[in-house]
Amino acid sequence: MYYLIKYLKPRAQVVSLSEGGYWADPLRDLGIEVIELQRRGSWDLSRLTALVQILRTYRPEIVHIFLDNVPGLYGRLAALLTRHPCVIAGERAETAVQQPYWYQALKRLLNAGVAAVVCNSEANARYLVNSRMVRPQKLFCIPNGLELHRFVNRPAWVPEILSGPGRGGRWVVGTVGSLTPVKAPEVLVRVAAQVLARCPEARFVHIGEGPLKDKVKALSRELGIQDSLLFLERRQDIPRLLAAMDVFVLTSRSEGMPNAVMEAMATGLPCVVTDAGGCRELVRDGETGFVVPVGDEEGLAERILRLLRDEAMRRRMGLKGRERVQGFDVHRMAEEYKQLYQKVLNIRPDRVGNLR
Repeated sequence: MYYLIKYLKPRAQVVSLSEGGYWADPLRDLGIEVIELQRRGSWDLSRLTALVQILRTYRPEIVHIFLDNVPGLYGRLAALLTRHPCVIAGERAETAVQQPYWYQALKRLLNAGVAAVVCNSEANARYLVNSRMVRPQKLFCIPNGLELHRFVNRPAWVPEILSGPGRGGRWVVGTVGSLTPVKAPEVLVRVAAQVLARCPEARFVHIGEGPLKDKVKALSRELGIQDSLLFLERRQDIPRLLAAMDVFVLTSRSEGMPNAVMEAMATGLPCVVTDAGGCRELVRDGETGFVVPVGDEEGLAERILRLLRDEAMRRRMGLKGRERVQGFDVHRMAEEYKQLYQKVLNIRPDRVGNLR
């Protein structure tokens, strides 16, 4: 969403369903009004009524809902209550992981009333069509895009956060993601334990926050690897940290088109990922990294070890990954969204920048 606003430059308001969002300040730096709603609980009617009032006040030409899963219902219901004629809904995961049955049934009904549904991977598109979540003529697949120039090759130095007392290791294996069930961070901890048992000079780092933080930290202590597995909170210097890694790993149960993997590939890192969502569309197994079945902890550990022990393979796969990700440029993404906006509004191309 940030890149889309940055490159299309629409007149826009961004509404966040909670306060203190990571992207609030960067969006404001673009001159965008960010409205942060106060979260009082899981089901908070005050946020729904606030969204309804916002739509009635600003009267936007397009309501673009970027959230999926249950939180996205706030935007969908607010648009329904205001009878908004042009709603675009985002769908970012290819399976019904953690989606209750009632929500899936309700989403089918709500999708029937939107102008378009946007997903970011072919796997997601197949899931939505096969599960009859949306009619094919309303479905658009627009892969995510990156500012590729922000990501660089591995430097000769390692950031001090990764090289402090007890952290210095021969290799760094890392990941970026939320500490939530869908990302399976406990799998990362168990995989790290397997790798460290055979390669104690390795170090692991997880970058991100979430409700499973205490649980996965406790698991690392239980397995005796707390000194070799570093947990960092949400960071704004991700390119710098990625550049200090040797291998990137993703253990997710479900994905759309993971930006974290795209960023790692743009950095020149070989990636070991689970076969979730669009991961296979990014990582070509045996060429730019490895793809293993979801939940295959032994498979993840074995392929990480293979890469750690073969510098030439790491370099070769990393270079291939950089080449592969060049097609995921942010300008391409912005242009595809521009064409979608033109299509759903049936307007002239030169009017897109004036959209509210």
